[in-house]
Amino acid sequence: MYRLFFQQNLLIDDHDIKVDKLKKENEQLQVLVNIDQLTQIANRKCFDENFKLEWQRMANLQEPLSLILADVDEFKFYNDTYGHQSGDDCLRQVAQGINSVIKDPNILVARYGGEEFALILPQTEAEEAIIIAEEIRETVKSLRINISGLTNKTQAMHKTRLTISLGIVCVIPSGYFSITEFFEAADQALYQAKQLGRDRTILSSKFKFGYYE
Repeated sequence: MYRLFFQQNLLIDDHDIKVDKLKKENEQLQVLVNIDQLTQIANRKCFDENFKLEWQRMANLQEPLSLILADVDEFKFYNDTYGHQSGDDCLRQVAQGINSVIKDPNILVARYGGEEFALILPQTEAEEAIIIAEEIRETVKSLRINISGLTNKTQAMHKTRLTISLGIVCVIPSGYFSITEFFEAADQALYQAKQLGRDRTILSSKFKFGYYE
């Protein structure tokens, strides 16, 4: 009887251990699925999923949602000049620089693709999003990643620090516009930042207007 009792207990314990192990393995796998392997921040898949969730959550709460899109300036030139390994190192530094600015665990920092990054900021007003974006811009410059090239006029060598441009949009989600329009507004603001000379932050004029240089 005692032997049977202990055998049954051992089987139960063994089963519990296996279940716990499977849970931990699944959790680790889930983390790997959502992490960009190069930069070790959230990847595009994780961004897309969280973006939809936060859009719906802020719509339900009627709270503001801000989105920041950031793109490393002249990255193709940097990558072509210094090689892919240096390009990868550059993206890692930029990603960690952006991540170091964020103190709120509710804000998601993701690599959207290539040299583009995206931040989802729930319950965040435009003014606060601008402050965060400007801190990111200054942080990237403070990394002192140098980039050299030829000037257009004199063909002389010049050296500058790598910079980043950022586009912001902020709104309380509603039925008057879609999540796609919201994203496109941030993307357009980023495009404007590039067109106006890079190394700057633009707040979308579709919902609010602002310009910081």
